[in-house]
Amino acid sequence: MTNNSENGTLYFLGGTLVFIVLLSLFVTFVQPTLDLPMVRNGKFPDFRFEGVRLTHFDDGKILWEINANQADVNNDDKVVVLKQSTGNIYSGHDQSNSIGFHAVKVNYFLEKRIMRFERATTNFVIGDKAYSLFALSLDWDAEYSRFSGKRGIVLKSNSIEVAGDSFLADLPIRQMKIVSNVKAELKVTE
Repeated sequence: MTNNSENGTLYFLGGTLVFIVLLSLFVTFVQPTLDLPMVRNGKFPDFRFEGVRLTHFDDGKILWEINANQADVNNDDKVVVLKQSTGNIYSGHDQSNSIGFHAVKVNYFLEKRIMRFERATTNFVIGDKAYSLFALSLDWDAEYSRFSGKRGIVLKSNSIEVAGDSFLADLPIRQMKIVSNVKAELKVTE
């Protein structure tokens, strides 16, 4: 009997030793990393949330809503950084008139009530025509119900494509101004 228990103890000690050696090699060569929050202005965010939905109400009506994979809150900067965001911005209390968007990153400046979309695509309707707009940088100013965009502006519909360096539009969108280095392409459909 003593032989079996000694063998069992040796197997246990040997297995433990092999496990410790393999774990040491793994940590030494693989160096696992943690998904730490992005440093902003030399510091980590105060809070991080995963799978976030933000909704702004006024008199019971939704003014805008954003769904994001992740949100970092920086109290000192009074900014919320949203990653991989989609949502809608409504024209005042008219829930049927909205602009849908997708953005890689959205900075929501709490005090200014301004959202800055990075690499954003928006979809909207003017009259009965559907449009999509891409911008490298797109700002939404809630106080003035105004969009402005910079760098890499491309507006598309079924019949036209317009590119430029900047644009300006108010909600509800009835007209849009694209300025600076503008190029237009009309698409003829038969």
